[in-house]
Amino acid sequence: ASLRLGRRDVLQGISATFEAGRCTALLGPNGAGKSSLLALLAGDLAPTKGRVRMDGSAPHRMAPADLAGRRAVLVQRNTLNHPFSVDRVVELGFPGAPRALRRLMLTELGIEHLAERVYTELSGGEQRLVQLARVLLQCETLNPPGWLFLDEPESHLDLGVVQRVMRAARRRAGKGLGVIAAIHDLELASRWADQVLVLSEGT
Repeated sequence: ASLRLGRRDVLQGISATFEAGRCTALLGPNGAGKSSLLALLAGDLAPTKGRVRMDGSAPHRMAPADLAGRRAVLVQRNTLNHPFSVDRVVELGFPGAPRALRRLMLTELGIEHLAERVYTELSGGEQRLVQLARVLLQCETLNPPGWLFLDEPESHLDLGVVQRVMRAARRRAGKGLGVIAAIHDLELASRWADQVLVLSEGT
């Protein structure tokens, strides 16, 4: 698959296979195409050439509701500015989810004490963890095999917290999800991933 945005070829002839139940790290410097590849795989962008298939279907052609039932995505930046409680933000991943299940996601990431705080009053790192809890809750709704895409999940987080986050991702792979993460840290990728794809200038 290839992707052109404006006048720039951001991905050129990428050929790769990803499997459910495994963790894949996308490595490379800024501008290498990691986020763009994640967006292609998640169905948020359509390839300019070639094709992308998620369990036989083109993700960018799926209806939004169907796509939401197949994959969960943690983006690099989230622009939620409404003063929701943390618990309410997490519930957006699975509307109507039992309170106990919502709290379980927060507890897994070590932020259960933030449940009643106002989301917009949190630090950048805390907001990042809340968004991850929302995404993990959505994973509970995915149709098998299901896919989890993480764009720089270690961003703005302390080292100990990063380990907690990556363990949570590995648990989802243990439950049969395919987990694909764009990561900057080579050592982290080598310890966490079953497979590593290195990108350089879109190739």
